[in-house]
Amino acid sequence: MELTHPDLARPFAPHRLKIYVVLFSFVGFVFAFMTIAEGAGLVAPSLAVDVAANLIFGTPVFVLPFILLWKAPGEVRSRLALCAELILVYIPLTAGSQLTYELPFLLGHPFNLWGTTSDPGWRWLWWQYGLADTRYRSDNMFIFGLEFGAVLVGILLFVLG
Repeated sequence: MELTHPDLARPFAPHRLKIYVVLFSFVGFVFAFMTIAEGAGLVAPSLAVDVAANLIFGTPVFVLPFILLWKAPGEVRSRLALCAELILVYIPLTAGSQLTYELPFLLGHPFNLWGTTSDPGWRWLWWQYGLADTRYRSDNMFIFGLEFGAVLVGILLFVLG
């Protein structure tokens, strides 16, 4: 008999949970390493480094559907259970993005931390993101308010999730 609601007390099969933990830990490690390596001058800011780092940060999004659809032998999941697992994985992912990208942008915008420079140092990850995301190159208060709301939601998802 198929469950009409997902078992949120045990939402993940152990094999998927291990992969989620390893994948998100790896991305967090690379994020911290790149910030420290750029700040210490161990890695020079370049287009190749930008592309490589962004591919690594995008890895969870690329592999998430494959992990999500991988069933253990004998495992039976309803579509609702599959959707619940996706939501439980995506909420911390999006909250993490809001707290690590959008919050620093929000705080750095009034201090003009994201302007063009040849040596961004520790700001490199946010600086290269800001070069591609032109919302941050203007003093448009609507964009500032929009980002403030997005960061607030990210913080709430992190705290309440």
